[in-house]
Amino acid sequence: MADESNPIVRLRQQAREAGWGVELDETLQFERPELKHLYDLWRLKAAALNDLPARADLDARMLKPFLRHLTIVERAPDAEGKPHFRFRLQGSALVQHFGEQTGKLLENSIPPGIVEAWNTGYDALLKAKKPVRVLTFYQMPSVDYLTGESFSVPLGNPGGAPTSVLTVTYFRPRAG
Repeated sequence: MADESNPIVRLRQQAREAGWGVELDETLQFERPELKHLYDLWRLKAAALNDLPARADLDARMLKPFLRHLTIVERAPDAEGKPHFRFRLQGSALVQHFGEQTGKLLENSIPPGIVEAWNTGYDALLKAKKPVRVLTFYQMPSVDYLTGESFSVPLGNPGGAPTSVLTVTYFRPRAG
């Protein structure tokens, strides 16, 4: 029986029912060796801190091999508390496919039909407070020929609950 209190389990079910083109894997069994390496680095840092590493804990030297593929989004709720996310950092491999989004709100960057899926996904990651492997079958016309494998993890927040998500994504052409 699935644990309905787990935000990732709920997200997986919602994504499947809504046809969001996303698969979530909590086993963190990455195909890309780069993502396996990043997960190992992250795990060592988390163990040393006994907590989620914050953005400051993951310096540019550590992340250098992944910077082209890295995205950091930050939760920026509106006055009613509805989740919105702002791109704080976007690597050049992502810019190549999606255009420059750094500083923009998610809803100003992606098609309206998929904003809910992305907001819900980021929000679930923040609630789960743990990493996840994400397989994305892009549904945006400019990249619908790609799939992405990602390592996504909330970043620690010494002042309270996590508010940012770090994601490293590698693309490949969609089979088929």
